[in-house]
Amino acid sequence: MRRLLLLTLVALAAALVAGSRAVLDRQAALARRRIGKPLGEQSLDADRVWRPGLEGEPLDLLLLGDSLAAGLGAARRKETLGARLAKATARRLGQIGRASCRERG
Repeated sequence: MRRLLLLTLVALAAALVAGSRAVLDRQAALARRRIGKPLGEQSLDADRVWRPGLEGEPLDLLLLGDSLAAGLGAARRKETLGARLAKATARRLGQIGRASCRERG
């Protein structure tokens, strides 16, 4: 009897999760249609050498991730996550920094 009750509760929980996911997916699709993509689809190109005045071989930084890693939403190249990390690392190590940022997803 307890096993049947447990299986029923597990099935109910799974159905609730699946139903919630479907509702959230529909809401997200509706919101995207109404709002659009205010930040656009294109991110800034932050792939470059940062702090070229420093000495030594460039330190390569590869940043992989979502739209944040690609720099979507940044107003200028130097404000992207990759640029900020490359500049800070270069400054700290006293070495040229070269950033490559790629969006995956």
